[in-house]
Amino acid sequence: MPAENKKESKKASAGNVLKKHSTRQRLSSLEEKVAAGHDTLTRNENTAEEKKKQARAQMKQDIQSWGAILILIGIISIALAAILQPIWGIMLIVIGVLSLFYQQRFMFLIIGAALLLAGVMNFIAGLEGNPGPVFLSLLQGYWGVQELLKFKKYSFINGA
Repeated sequence: MPAENKKESKKASAGNVLKKHSTRQRLSSLEEKVAAGHDTLTRNENTAEEKKKQARAQMKQDIQSWGAILILIGIISIALAAILQPIWGIMLIVIGVLSLFYQQRFMFLIIGAALLLAGVMNFIAGLEGNPGPVFLSLLQGYWGVQELLKFKKYSFINGA
């Protein structure tokens, strides 16, 4: 009987060694998978940050472009004071200059609201006799709505 116990003990001991070795392999494999998953997460975080950075750059460029456009529309409104509302021309110039210096997300609200209000005023002026401002007012209304929608479009950018 003692010989059988020794054999069983050796078998049990060999089985434990195999189990430990197998467990170590599984742990090593799991560690590799976790490390690979961490790399994937890090790459995804970097990709998300890159997308935010690109979106922020696009947003700033868009606001700067609108700054120049608003200044131009404002100058045209003042030059054509006989048919357009010159007060809105002055306001558009001021907002255009602000857009050149402050490329923050809230500027889409200001630009959109100003374009909508200028469009309404030009539409009213157009109804008083000259149909030219009516077409411009419709464009301003469309642009104003588009700029208000951009405020929501860029909402995922923190600190913008």
